[in-house]
Amino acid sequence: FANGLRAIVMRTDGKSGRLRLALQLARDPAKRLTDPELVGPMAGSVLVYGGLEAHPFDALRRYLQRYDLGFGVSATDSELRFSSQPAPDDLGFALDLAAAYLTAPAYRPQGFELARTDLDRSYRAMAGSADYTLGYKMPRHFYDNAPGIGLPPESVFAAAAPGPIVEWLKGVIKTAPATLVIVGKVDPDVALAEIARTLGALPDRPAASDRLPDPI
Repeated sequence: FANGLRAIVMRTDGKSGRLRLALQLARDPAKRLTDPELVGPMAGSVLVYGGLEAHPFDALRRYLQRYDLGFGVSATDSELRFSSQPAPDDLGFALDLAAAYLTAPAYRPQGFELARTDLDRSYRAMAGSADYTLGYKMPRHFYDNAPGIGLPPESVFAAAAPGPIVEWLKGVIKTAPATLVIVGKVDPDVALAEIARTLGALPDRPAASDRLPDPI
């Protein structure tokens, strides 16, 4: 698209009745957050829970209950990824939602607090479990506590502040090259028209590379 968005639409004959949608914003690895340990577990939740300028998250959640999008946002220290699994008739709404989070995120303090509450709940649920030890604690031991491996100690999140995470999100959302992939039983012409109306109409950003995004 003229604004730098790269879109890939792959029609399949799947019978699930759902599409797979992934929007990848991949930032220059040199512009990582100073503390990458905070990004993966927190950044996506800070963005989503912060809501939109016109819709606090609580109101947005009630509105989204009408749809079953499977909407989520995940992050690494150099990438932000939106994902959803809309029904074909809801593709336009799923793209509207992604575009709204790229143009009018609110970054309310509630987003950070809810993200930390989620992590606290997760740590309590996993405490002492074999899955936690094998999946998160042992990898950190083997890699000498390298950032980004497993989950960091709870003390990392206890000392976290929202400012650096929000600034990282703003940078990625504004300047990172974007690649959109839609897979499923969809008419490519219809999908491209919806993309042109939504993400393809957003302000210019650096063009995405020809490297295919990771499988979705």
